[in-house]
Amino acid sequence: EEEDASSVDSSYNNDALLYLILGVQSYISEMSNTGLMNEQDSPLFELQYKMYTYMKQRACEMGFDV
Repeated sequence: EEEDASSVDSSYNNDALLYLILGVQSYISEMSNTGLMNEQDSPLFELQYKMYTYMKQRACEMGFDV
């Protein structure tokens, strides 16, 4: 039963991280499309790349071919 609780916690943390990543991606996309954000000026673009790398790694760990 302790493993089940750990699995639920891990799943919740992964979901929260996924929502955070999707939110940041959406924000960057919207700001870039409106011209209010410049790639060279924003540290969010470096964060976006790190999130992309993380998501790709997780997909590979889950058996997806990316």
